[in-house]
Amino acid sequence: MLRQSAQEGQDRAEKYRREPSTARLGELGAFTANCRPSELLLRRALLSLHVSPGILAWARPFIRWPLRLAQVDSFLRRYSYWHGVKRATSDRDIWRRVSSRAPVVLMYHAMGDSKEAPSCYVVPKRRFRSQMLWLRLCRYRIISLSELVDCLRSDRLPPERAVVVTFDDGYADNYHIAFPILRKLRIPATIFLVSRVIGGRANWTTEPAIAGRPLLTVGLITEMLDGGFEAGAHTRTHVSLTGVATAEERELEIAGSRQDLERSFGRPIRTFAYPFGDYDRDVAEAVQRAGFHAACCSRSGTNDPATPYFELRRVEVRGTDPLHHFAFMVRSGQRPLRKPQARV
Repeated sequence: MLRQSAQEGQDRAEKYRREPSTARLGELGAFTANCRPSELLLRRALLSLHVSPGILAWARPFIRWPLRLAQVDSFLRRYSYWHGVKRATSDRDIWRRVSSRAPVVLMYHAMGDSKEAPSCYVVPKRRFRSQMLWLRLCRYRIISLSELVDCLRSDRLPPERAVVVTFDDGYADNYHIAFPILRKLRIPATIFLVSRVIGGRANWTTEPAIAGRPLLTVGLITEMLDGGFEAGAHTRTHVSLTGVATAEERELEIAGSRQDLERSFGRPIRTFAYPFGDYDRDVAEAVQRAGFHAACCSRSGTNDPATPYFELRRVEVRGTDPLHHFAFMVRSGQRPLRKPQARV
């Protein structure tokens, strides 16, 4: 089994050199997928030490519990595969990109000043600044969402340790608080806008922290776009796309939001975010038909080359997250704690 897995890894690495699109197939584009942090750490350590899979297999006969034995066999098979990939990959840059943590997309909502208490959807200014400084100090490669999408769609491996910053809904405080910080640190970001409520107030939720919260105006959005932000669509009215009455209404919400934004700002709108994170296959196909290049959902996780274009994963950053939680999320693409929250 180990020899077969190692040979499969070598064959896949050699095929990737000829056909880069193979990164989206099989395990080659999914180094960090479906893997516990402890397992990933162990695999990295063993690969860096060039430990042969055969040496690890010597411990197998001493494992008596069937469940643990199955876990060990699974680890050995995947380790053998990646051991084969590494042996066949002479380009160190390609190996780093293949084996690095897949890109993480961060999802923010509203920003708060010193007078507003932090909450699930409101991140304090001081905390947000600390998070962005952490990304810079730790030398993460902060890229735009469009760069990530271009890499995935053109079968190019994204930069190692890549992070993307996004904002949902288009709250006015994104301009007053987040925009100056990001501009100073030269961090790109994408803001997903509800096209028919621009300049109004959030009317799609009863969550006290954001219900009725002022939204960005056309003028403020234009200034943000000129200053390095990108705009994406978030439907016309922030409706749950899996709960609309007809397919025609769904199409109007999706395609109409793109038309509204392109008419208002004179720029191509290529990305979409599902309101409330609600989507299914029909919704994703409607987004694709509307001419978008990719869409973000609200499921946590990293985005390796095998991630579907219209199901890009994001990890939500909450206003109550301490810096060490934020650091964990950036590394893993997962929240350290999961508690039910109201949907916005």
